[in-house]
Amino acid sequence: AMPNFGFLDEIAVYSKALSVAEVAKLYGKDGHPVNAGNPTSISGLTGYWSCNDGSGGTVTDSIGGNDATIVNQVGWQSHPYVNSRYLALDGTDDHVTVATHANLDFGTDDFTAAFWIKCGSQSDSYPSILASATASYASGAVAIRLGPNSGGTAKTLLQLYVQAGGGGSAMLTSTTTMTDDAWRHVMVIRASAVFYLYINGTQEDTYNTNNPSIDFADNDVLYIGKNGWDGTNGDLDGDLDE
Repeated sequence: AMPNFGFLDEIAVYSKALSVAEVAKLYGKDGHPVNAGNPTSISGLTGYWSCNDGSGGTVTDSIGGNDATIVNQVGWQSHPYVNSRYLALDGTDDHVTVATHANLDFGTDDFTAAFWIKCGSQSDSYPSILASATASYASGAVAIRLGPNSGGTAKTLLQLYVQAGGGGSAMLTSTTTMTDDAWRHVMVIRASAVFYLYINGTQEDTYNTNNPSIDFADNDVLYIGKNGWDGTNGDLDGDLDE
């Protein structure tokens, strides 16, 4: 039997807040990445890792040129019946790194981060999907991760987690349980002072910081499949796509 991998596919970053219509267009029609909308059909795309390389140690960014480097034995899997691949992470030490680039340093600007994920139960305390690589709890470090991490609670919900120097908090939390081995499309959106979380094209949470100057300028590499501050306790068992 295959170990409890997590799977990721179709990872996209936009330098704007997607509209409701664009959210629906990108999600597609039936809850599976092979039938999703085309990320390149929406303006503002600054990074796009389709995860269709299929082999080797690089995940190509076809838009921004910020190719990602595979660390350890990240696996490549194929969607049934179609010529499309995705990443498989084992939750132990697999992850992907994207070098520092201005296009990926969100700072105080609007942004949208989108991806497809499929995962089961998590063994680590802080399983992260997209996160800053800073090695400390620096203010502005951010992670899209599974949580919550309180009282031994199982890590079943998706969260936008923000560090603020010595600690952090969840700005957004899904109502959907993410750890049932089903593909789901995730979008985290910032529009000035307001943050939104969409799962499969439906808004599940919003958070108004009342502070459009909140700064996510971490100035470090982007991790896919872990974060930079929890060591080996922040790895994702999951699949990612687009």
